[in-house]
Amino acid sequence: RALGWVILLLFVAGYLALFIVGGIDGLKRGFTFGQFFLRFFTIGAVIKAFDILALDWFLLTKTHFFQHYFPETEGCAGWQDFGYNRRQQARQGVMIVIGSAIIAWIFALL
Repeated sequence: RALGWVILLLFVAGYLALFIVGGIDGLKRGFTFGQFFLRFFTIGAVIKAFDILALDWFLLTKTHFFQHYFPETEGCAGWQDFGYNRRQQARQGVMIVIGSAIIAWIFALL
């Protein structure tokens, strides 16, 4: 369990570092709000696409990876239905747009 938390924290730190480094690079290059927004939206969209394709579709529905470690969850709807969390994914997509705009605005003001 501790290893899982460490890995999660490393991924969160890497995700934040990616946006910060992207913002600092944009400042050096004189980006406008639109350029910052496009950069941050692209980063968020690519990460979300990886989440949907690699994690949700492949890892959860095809490999039965988690059922190996949590056998009591075998037969849960989420393991067979790729689209079981469509609403949550749609909300996260909207949050990527809003978050990209906020971060772009912050870096454009600097």
